[in-house]
Formats: sequence, structure tokens, C-alpha cells
Amino acid sequence: MQNNNTTDLLKSLEELYLAKDYGAARKELLESRELFSPGIFHYNLGTIDAKKGNFAAGRFHLEKALKGDFHDVRVVNNLEQVKEKLHLQGLSQSTNYYDQILDQATSWNSLLPYSATLLLLIILLLLIRKKVIQHIAVILILGLVAVTPVMLEKYLVERVTSAIVLQPAPRYEGPSAIFDKLSTISVGSKIIIREHDEKWVLVLAPQSLVGWVKREKLGTY
Repeated sequence: MQNNNTTDLLKSLEELYLAKDYGAARKELLESRELFSPGIFHYNLGTIDAKKGNFAAGRFHLEKALKGDFHDVRVVNNLEQVKEKLHLQGLSQSTNYYDQILDQATSWNSLLPYSATLLLLIILLLLIRKKVIQHIAVILILGLVAVTPVMLEKYLVERVTSAIVLQPAPRYEGPSAIFDKLSTISVGSKIIIREHDEKWVLVLAPQSLVGWVKREKLGTY
């Protein structure tokens, strides 16, 4: 029965989408959220928001879909189109090495680092078993390389949070508006933050935007 409901809903959403009735499509999608996996829900919501011209919200939901359980070329394509519409210099374009590492690492699905490490360790064990690699030093170095994805996940990614700026976000020198205002972060920007309290977060990347912003301005994922 649920499969039939989902099929009917998808058909209805498609008809509304093709008719460019994005408001009705969004409302129907939100009312039927429980019928979809989180990834597919956020993909559809992000696509609709982008069509409505809300590119910041569109990016937020598409990024959330990509990091969740929906890995599809359509998500990537729609996300790239939204980024082009926003005309922002993102983390991926930063020349700062730390920014680039954080951008890539926080875009992964949380299971990917473990899968990558497992695959690399299996390959390493096969090479050792076939005596392709025999030197202990080389084995140790390759072993460290193999566990790098998990180490990066545990000691870096799990300590930070990705966010999309949904409203213009004034950036301050400290966690209060009494501190000097440094700049305003543009809507649609992707930033990497560290949790501080219920009201304030610390921006860690891009390096050019390090400072404090109000949590209410952001969509985190």
C-alpha cells in the first residue's frame, strides 16, 4: 500500500513540477515527508526550492541529500547548477589547503571513510600475501595511508559541522553582537563551523570567514 501511495505521490509531484506549480509541489512534498527516505526527500525539496528561486535553501537540501543516503548524478548536477546561480567563491575554489581538505571531507557520506579504509586494507593484505610488498617500512607507510580516511573522519569531520547560510549572517570577532562586526557572510555560502552554544557558532572555514555568527542564520547538516 505504501509503495502505491509513493508512486501516486511521485506522479502528482511530477505533474505539479511540469506545470511549474512549485508552491503546491513543495506543500504536497512536505505533507508526505514520511513516505520518502531522507535523501530523496531533501533532493526533491532542494530541486523545488531552487526552481522557486530560493537558491540558498535549494543548496542546503541538495547538500543534505548528497551527504545522506541519495547518491545520484541528478543531485550533483542540480547542486552544481545552484552553485552557479549563487555566484559565490566556495570552499572548493579556495586556495587554502585546509579549506580544501574540510570541503572534501565534510562532503562524504559518513560510511564512505570506513569503506575506503576497508578496501585499502584488503588491497594491502593481498599485496603482502602475494609478496609484492615485503619491506616492513613500506607496509607501515601504506598501512597509515589506508587508515587515513577513518582518522580524518574521527578526528576532524566528527568535530565540525557543515552549514549553508540561509540569511545574511553578520560575522563578529566574538560570540556576541557587542564584539566588532567583521563582515556579512553571503546567503548560500557553505561554511564549516564548530558548535559553541545555542545561539552562536564559530566559523572555521573558509579561512577568510573565520569568526562568530548566529546559529539562527544557518542550516546545518
